[in-house]
Amino acid sequence: MLLIGDSDAPSASRVLALANNENVEAPSAEVAETITRAGRNANRYPNIAACSLRQKLTALHPKIDAEHMLVGVGAGELIALITQAYCGPGDEVIVGDHG
Repeated sequence: MLLIGDSDAPSASRVLALANNENVEAPSAEVAETITRAGRNANRYPNIAACSLRQKLTALHPKIDAEHMLVGVGAGELIALITQAYCGPGDEVIVGDHG
């Protein structure tokens, strides 16, 4: 679904809403096939420690050990995990509100 944004610019004929961090183009055929193959295992939970992903990332970035990587489902989860690890009862935490 393509979301059309608003604009007061007189020359703007097509304004795309990019704030959702979504691509306005459809995935390539290769990506669609990869998603289809991965979907065959969608009934299984992934490894919670993301071992395979961290090993592949280590192969791409050999200076970073897999044990030093933190993998999550998004920035929100990673921020929450880091906050829980480093903040305790009575600590003041400021969190920005994004729209």
